[in-house]
Amino acid sequence: MINSGLYGESLTAAVLQGVDSAYEEIDRCQQPWKAVTPAPCPEGCGDCCVDFEPEPGEAELVYLAAWLWEHQPETAGRLISGTYEPLPGVHEKGCIFYNPGSPLHCTVYGGRVLICRLFGFCGDHSKDGMLRWRPCRFQPVRKTTGNRSFLAEEMKQKFGALPPDMSRLSTYLESTVPGGNSGCRPLRESLVPVLKKLKMLLDLLNQNQVEVENNHITDGRSSNDRANGIYI
Repeated sequence: MINSGLYGESLTAAVLQGVDSAYEEIDRCQQPWKAVTPAPCPEGCGDCCVDFEPEPGEAELVYLAAWLWEHQPETAGRLISGTYEPLPGVHEKGCIFYNPGSPLHCTVYGGRVLICRLFGFCGDHSKDGMLRWRPCRFQPVRKTTGNRSFLAEEMKQKFGALPPDMSRLSTYLESTVPGGNSGCRPLRESLVPVLKKLKMLLDLLNQNQVEVENNHITDGRSSNDRANGIYI
């Protein structure tokens, strides 16, 4: 959860609330499948992060940036200043927030982007439109199943549950966030501009708090009024 109240009545606050709602829906939908799946993530794995860099949409970036300012402001500051360095062992094409030395690996888990929440525990569709699920290639079950997919009817019979539909959950995020979730770009190049915009918004809102406490009004409007007009 993000403290969207830090962003006043701005559009950014509405985006954060929408993403929070979508992420909660993802967790709710995945729970039945996680309870019965034959392919849970192996303890301490993290191999999916090694050579994969997410390309999050705009709303996901706003959420991750807000999470960083709220929970890891030092990291956010280093990213903006250009002094942030991925930990040793992170590949050039891997996620910049991967920690090879930790069994949990993700250093921004609470703010992680959409694909990191969906991967491994959602299904997609076959050419004929049927829900299907294929175990992650890093999961031990692949040694017995091979590179095969399970279709809905087989999953019902074998496991008694179905994985949630990845496309439906992605669409749910689009529908709950003002402006949608377009503009996907690699994390390395897309996160810093959003961090800077959120910092500007937070600075304006903090400035307004000082003005309110001093009972000052600028141009007939508080800086909160001006900040509420910022759209990221």
